[in-house]
Amino acid sequence: MIQEDEYVQILSRLGLTFLQAKVYLALAKLGKADVKTISRASKVARQDVYRIMPALQNMGLVEKIVASPTLYKVTPIEESLCVLLENKTRECMELQIKMKYMLNNLKEKADEVSSQEEEQFSIISSRRLLQKKLSEKDRTAQKSIVAIANWKTIRATFFNRASDVVNALKRGVKLRIITEMHEKDKHVEKIIQSFMEYPSFEIKYSSAPIPVNAVIHDGKEINMCIATLPDNEVPSLCSTNPRFIKVIAAYFEELWNDAPDTFVASANKSIKAVRQKAPNTLNNSLEVS
Repeated sequence: MIQEDEYVQILSRLGLTFLQAKVYLALAKLGKADVKTISRASKVARQDVYRIMPALQNMGLVEKIVASPTLYKVTPIEESLCVLLENKTRECMELQIKMKYMLNNLKEKADEVSSQEEEQFSIISSRRLLQKKLSEKDRTAQKSIVAIANWKTIRATFFNRASDVVNALKRGVKLRIITEMHEKDKHVEKIIQSFMEYPSFEIKYSSAPIPVNAVIHDGKEINMCIATLPDNEVPSLCSTNPRFIKVIAAYFEELWNDAPDTFVASANKSIKAVRQKAPNTLNNSLEVS
């Protein structure tokens, strides 16, 4: 019974309906039979069998034998399955062509709407989609990336995009990060050290908790976490509204300028030491406490 159910599922995936698959399997086992016998073996109502047989004939899966009563037999099983598979393959190819057309059509309309909407807000609820979007923004940034977030968020999201960030720094994009003071993390310190090889990178640490998690690319688009729990990265608010961006950017500048002088000096001294000691290597250790 389990095997028969599996066969029905296979035939269904090849394009047959549930009842068509049951009738076909019953006839394949019988070899040759009339409607009454097929109905009893397949446990499909006789009126349904009468309706199904012409459809199976049109598919090339069943042959009709002129007799009294009328008999049916399956065409060679290997040939029948090949026919079903070819039909399914052709259907998938046609679907793929239609899908590409649909994607191009919808993308053109989405781009058109996006170009018309100078100010917009949207919510991203998928962590994967958020990371993909941020990576794309890192890769296309031309002037600046500004990040403000608590250390756990910075570590979990920002440094996972290290390769994209390094490429942005190579293009001369100015990167500034402000986050909380934190415990040493050798893995992240290596990443920070790789950033420090570029003069367009700066990082500061606030002695107070950071209540906002946000990143601004080129001063034109912001992604800000709006989760109720501080450890969550999503949902995230994405916006190109210039007034909203200016508010968060101004808050960033305030925190940046108010960062403790003694701590900032210590951090800058470490940065300078690393750049002088090994400007082109990632293997030196950096301690930022």
